[in-house]
Amino acid sequence: RMPECLFFQYYGECHNKECTFLHTNPDEKVAECPWYARGFCKHGPRCRKRHTRRVPCPRYLAGFCPEGPNCEFAHPSFALPLAPAASRVAEAGSVGYGGGAHRATTGPLPPGYRDVRSVTCYRCWQKGHYANRCPNPRVQQPAQGVEAAFL
Repeated sequence: RMPECLFFQYYGECHNKECTFLHTNPDEKVAECPWYARGFCKHGPRCRKRHTRRVPCPRYLAGFCPEGPNCEFAHPSFALPLAPAASRVAEAGSVGYGGGAHRATTGPLPPGYRDVRSVTCYRCWQKGHYANRCPNPRVQQPAQGVEAAFL
């Protein structure tokens, strides 16, 4: 991989004819916005992703384009793109606030997620749920170890 030319990166041009560094347009590195490609992006011009204006194919909108993916016009996609966080949660399956019966068959959890079966509730001291989702009434912490002998 070749390093990028700093002059081209900062100023948009490089006057050195013998420059051996890579001249890439920074706009090309930005990913295309899936919402704008569908037709509307709520972030508008402040969106972090690239908005490429494309003319929709009239034949595709009428029902069928014989050129298919080789068509010079845009074929809009009406499927909703998933947000990155939502897709991670969907992959995690039973991560979070309950469930977990099929966790062993779906593979390892993504980084930053914990299997609910190993979580101890600090309200009722049972395993399998968090205290903010506890269906049971509050219970005193069970005494354990050396401290239990002195109580």
